[in-house]
Formats: sequence, C-alpha cells, structure tokens
Amino acid sequence: MNASYRFGAALMFSTLLICCAALGGGAAAQSQNLTLQASMVSAKAGSAVTPYSGTLTISISSAGNITGSYISDSIGYHAAQGHIVTVTGTLHGTKLHLRFGMGGGIQVDGTFVNGKMTGTAYDAARQYNFKAHVEK
Repeated sequence: MNASYRFGAALMFSTLLICCAALGGGAAAQSQNLTLQASMVSAKAGSAVTPYSGTLTISISSAGNITGSYISDSIGYHAAQGHIVTVTGTLHGTKLHLRFGMGGGIQVDGTFVNGKMTGTAYDAARQYNFKAHVEK
C-alpha cells in the first residue's frame, strides 16, 4: 500500500470512531433511584390475613432491571417485620414484575404509572392487591 492510501484509510477509521462515540459510545444512561411506600392486602374479601406495609427502595436501570430492598413496618406478628428483604424485577414500558426475597417468595405483576405501582401480588398460597407510591 502506498502512503497516501494508508493515510486515507486511517483518516476514515478515526472519523468512524469519533462518529460512533458521538452517537452513543459515551456514558450509559443513569439509573433511577426511588423510595416508595408499599402495601399488600388480601385479594379475598373478608380474609383474616394481616395486611402488609413497608418501604420499598429500588433502582431502575436504563434497561428496565430493578434491584433494591423492602423493609416491613407491618403491625403485629410478621416473620419479616423489620428485616430487609431483597427485591428484583423488571420494568418494560409500564409493565412491572417484582420478586421479593431470595427465592422470589412473593411476586408482583402490575403496572408503574406516574409514580404509582398497582398490581397483584402472590405467593404459593395467597393472592394480594399490591399498591406502592413514590414518597414525596
């Protein structure tokens, strides 16, 4: 190859690299960090199951992956009262899926719109109405 050809190829390659960096090769989008007040009540009318409430602290990545924790502040006996429970999940558009606990013992399917989560929570034996809203 002659010197002129190599110079031209190098110039085109460097221009391509600069264009790629400008189009998205830079820093990734930031995660969104939120603190929400959450509650779950039995979906079965007249159920004696104690309602649950607590603080949900999550981070939502630009890809829609959710990680965080839940701390129960429910009144009365509750096995998780005061304990930190791991939360994972996904958010695609407004469609929400959460898993509470290492084994995903309680799962939530619902929506997240305008700072409010609503949906159905369930474990192996029961179904709950789930709600959470962003703290102001």
